[in-house]
Order: sequence, then structure tokens, then C-alpha cells
Amino acid sequence: MVYYGADGIAYELTNRLGGGGEGDIYTIKGNSNKVAKIFKKIDLQMSLKIRALSEAVQWSELIVKNAMLPLTTLFSDNTRSGECVGFVMNRLKCKELLLDVYNQPENRISIYNQACLAENICRLVDEIHKAGMVNGNHSIILGDFNPKNIFVDRRTGQVQLTDTDSFHVTVKYRNRVRELKCRALYKDLFFIPEILKACVSQNTSLENVQGETFTIYTDYFCMAYHVHKLLLGVEPYAGERVQSAIDSSDSVETAPSDAVLASAGNYVYTNVRSGYRIPSRFPDFSILTPQLQRLFRRAFQDGASDPKARPTAAEFAEALGEYISQLDYCHCNGWDHYLIHSYDKDYCEWCRVEHESGDRRVFFSQNVPYMTDQELLHSLELDLKKVFKAEIYYNLGIRSKKNDRIQAREYLLKAADMFRGDSQPGAIKRQDQIKEQLGKL
Repeated sequence: MVYYGADGIAYELTNRLGGGGEGDIYTIKGNSNKVAKIFKKIDLQMSLKIRALSEAVQWSELIVKNAMLPLTTLFSDNTRSGECVGFVMNRLKCKELLLDVYNQPENRISIYNQACLAENICRLVDEIHKAGMVNGNHSIILGDFNPKNIFVDRRTGQVQLTDTDSFHVTVKYRNRVRELKCRALYKDLFFIPEILKACVSQNTSLENVQGETFTIYTDYFCMAYHVHKLLLGVEPYAGERVQSAIDSSDSVETAPSDAVLASAGNYVYTNVRSGYRIPSRFPDFSILTPQLQRLFRRAFQDGASDPKARPTAAEFAEALGEYISQLDYCHCNGWDHYLIHSYDKDYCEWCRVEHESGDRRVFFSQNVPYMTDQELLHSLELDLKKVFKAEIYYNLGIRSKKNDRIQAREYLLKAADMFRGDSQPGAIKRQDQIKEQLGKL
């Protein structure tokens, strides 16, 4: 299939990589760094949006690298007339969904790396908002902050956004301002107070709501939600019924929904609903810096009645940078726990949380290449399987080759000793690699 770009280039599409109800993604012959999205059906609104994103905005290097934006529109004929049928974008490099990072507690990345991801998300959002600023107004809103459209690299902390054609965009078309709406919202985020209020008051779905829906302030809400999940691992709206309230009640009360709690500003850490308390499996709020605590209160309590009170992406990015600079590695029973300097309890709060929730993280050998030397060395002191420790020694040996060949040799010999006698294919392959590495020292 050949399609013709607005940039004057003819693109030959080859293999279908995937797709959904809206369109399909294809590789481009001779260009492994870019892909094409071809729509099954496209309307004027989508066509205008793609043109605006590909032509009307000067994107920064950070955005081009990390947001899979339309680079040029595609047409089905070489006259390039009529509406476009798709677009070319950069190929996604990150492979792991943000959703999997915070919804798989047994295989989450370290507390430190989660904070770095949160900071990078905020910096990318801030950059996109600034790029879309026109005459003092925000013309580009992310809208549907779906964690299935946010991909991460657990090794580097890179964050990439996909499905950017769902952005909420305002453009000038035929001498009038036109709002090209985002008409979807991730189901677990369908409790943004002002959007919920609009749907309820009009008794309709988000897709059919008239008037204002997504704004810069709904972006701030969704961003804060993702940061909250990364830093604390829990939802901002929750609660555990106090026993005295249960005993004094004549009837069984159904737990309030997230929508009810969000609309009332019942942020679990600062304004928990009457008759409820913070669940014991939730981490103590003091593991965050005072500034982050204030920002979350503004996002989830104050922002319920006044969306403008929500912190900006720049405010969160700055606060996260401060938080990360204060994190110390915790030499506890976990390999990936970090706590801020000012934490003053005689136990690890993350160990307590994992004990309460029963979600203690499992050590996966595939995480070893992404771990710091400090994390690896501490893990050797933990009660891990022999094969895991062998893998740790091997990785430490590889890392030490450049600066300390004697230390590298010692690590590799320990790895060889631990792998010895293991007849598993992976272990045999590793033994051969160790021999090869020792021969180079």
C-alpha cells in the first residue's frame, strides 16, 4: 500500500503491527524509526486535529521524542486532495505500560524509579501545555489520560505518550474558533468532578456532552492521579469504615463510590469521609515531603470545588525533583525501598505496607539489569534463591569490568560457582558467557 504525505513523500506501508476499532498501525518500508496510522473512517474533526498537531505547533525536542504525534498527514492519492486518511508518527521505543507498573505490585520498579517516572510524566505534560499556549489560552489538552496510552522504560525512566490524536485541541478554522474534542476518558478516571457533573446534569455520556469538558484543570487532576499511584501505590479516594460507625448504624451502608468522594473532596489523607479512616494498608502520608502533601491536597480536596486550585505540571515536577533528591536507600527486607531523609520511624514503612496488604514484591531476575549497584549488593544479603544471587554476581561483574577488573573477576567467579551444576538452559548459557568474560579479563 502506498500513501502520499503532505511533506511530498510517498510512503509504502508493509506489515500491520496492530490496531483497534479506530485504525491500524503499519511499518513503513525503508524507515524503521517511523510508523503510519491509517484510519478505518475519518471525519472532518479528526482530519482538522491531525493537521493542527502536525502543522500548526512548533514542538520541542522533548515532545518529539516522547509524544507519538502526527508528523505529516497521509492521503490515498498523489494529488493530496480531500481529507487525509492517516498520518506518520515516530515509532514507540518504550515497551511497558504505565498501567502495569502500578497495577502489578509484585513486580513494580523501585520506589526511586517510580518517583523518576512521575517527574518525567509531569515534565512532559508541562512541555505539551506550554507548546499549546496561544494568546494566553491552552489550545492543546491531553484529555484522556489513559495509562494504557502511557509507555515507560523501567531502565531509563523514559515516558512516551501514544494515541495523541485523541488530544483535546482548539483550532481556528474558516475564521472561527473550533473545539476538536476528546470524547473518551479512562474508566478508572471517570470521577473528575466537573466532567462527572456535566454528564449527570445533562443526563448523557461524555461523547454527547454539550459545552466545556476537558480543560487544563482536568489534565492536572489526571496527572495528579497518576503521580499519586506511582508514589503511594493507592487510590486518592478510599476509606475504611470505622468500627464505632458500624456498631451505631441501624443499617448496612454501601461504601461511597469514587465519584461521590471526589465530588465532595474527600481525599483520603486530608479529608477522609466522616465515619471512615485511612486504611491500614495505605502508606503513611509522612513518607512524602510536606510540599508533595500540600500539592495532593490541592489536587484532590481543594480542587473538587475549585479546579483552578489544582497544582500545575510544573509545580509537581519541581516538588518531585525535591523529593527524589531526599530519598535514601532503605536497608530493610525489601530490595527496592527508599524513604526520605526526614522519615523518623524505627521501621521501614514500605515493609509495613507490604505486610498489611499481603502484596510483598517478588524478586524477578529480569529486573536485575535495571537495578542499581546498591540495590544489587543489598539483595545479596536477602533470602533469595541461589540462581537469583548468581545472576546478581554476574551483572555486578559485567558492570565492574571497566573500572575494577580484579573486582569484576571476583564477582564473575562467584557467579560461576553458583551456576555450577545447574542444568537449566539459561544457566548453561550464562556459564558459557561467564567463561567468555573471564577470558577477556
